[in-house]
Amino acid sequence: SQYSILQALPSPKELFAKAKELGQEAIAISDYGNLSGVWDCYKASKDTGVKFIPGCELYFTNDLADKEEKLRQVVLLAKNAEGYKNLLRLHRAGFDRHSIIMKKVVPVIDWGLLKKYSEGLICLTACGNGIIGQLINSKRFDEAEETLQKLIDIFGQNLGAEIQAHNAI
Repeated sequence: SQYSILQALPSPKELFAKAKELGQEAIAISDYGNLSGVWDCYKASKDTGVKFIPGCELYFTNDLADKEEKLRQVVLLAKNAEGYKNLLRLHRAGFDRHSIIMKKVVPVIDWGLLKKYSEGLICLTACGNGIIGQLINSKRFDEAEETLQKLIDIFGQNLGAEIQAHNAI
């Protein structure tokens, strides 16, 4: 939504109206690095009758102590109340361990936080800069496979692996 600064234009109201027009029963909104749009999405959900699935796209690193590691992205969606609480916990913990990218403060999480707060969440592997896509783009296939297995171990059936031509050359 418009709360993904410099990433999207539509307001939650517009997104939910379009979802209703298309006959969608639910939509997930996973703004980039923040949960600022949750209240507007909740109100739009109530106004349209389209179920709101809150989410957030966070930055990920294998180890928060390694400041040289390139950050990747991961999308987390709340599938229930416990998942929403854990999304809030991860969001807060991510900002406690933030990074600055293009003069913007972004939340950063790692394996320890992901494991600790995974209950009730759905994990999506994100875009070409995602937790798996970036490794594939760097031809680090073994590491991509290991990362995918770790995500399966944590999320099981609540893992969605995105498939696209990840920044193919």
